[in-house]
Amino acid sequence: MNVVFISPHFPPQYHRFCLELKRLGANALGIGDAPYDVLPEGVRESLTEYYRLPVMEDTDALVRACGYFTHRYGKIDRIDSLNEYWLSIEAGLRDDFNVFGVRAAQVGAIRQKSRMKTVFRAAGVPVAPGAVARTVLQSTGNFRCRAVASGAMVTFCSTSFWRCCNRICSCLTVA
Repeated sequence: MNVVFISPHFPPQYHRFCLELKRLGANALGIGDAPYDVLPEGVRESLTEYYRLPVMEDTDALVRACGYFTHRYGKIDRIDSLNEYWLSIEAGLRDDFNVFGVRAAQVGAIRQKSRMKTVFRAAGVPVAPGAVARTVLQSTGNFRCRAVASGAMVTFCSTSFWRCCNRICSCLTVA
């Protein structure tokens, strides 16, 4: 089995998935932007091979990296990162290499929680009630927050959403 793992060095504990794949006999094939010699020893030991790209968002370079792995090890069986940031790129690579898993056309249903709820409901899975709020005013009665704001970051807790966020509305994005 050949598993391409995107960015195996981040977050720092994610290389453990590669380590277990390799322990079970799979080829754990990493693609990342860090030079090989600066990867922690645990990451290097968890990989069968590592392909470095200077810019991870370069989809042509990612296709070339996967093409190299296909040439060297055979068909790619899985592509993953376990990181939502790479979800669209993973899906595109799965499309390009005909690999099982989430495809580009399915990413929206995973990224948008409102669409995900529709998929779950159709499958008979209960979901928590909710609605998409497109403005702060639409959301004022529906949320409670702790308003620990740092730049554009807002963390939720128990005081009223409006009271907490009223002073930071210029940096608040809802929806």
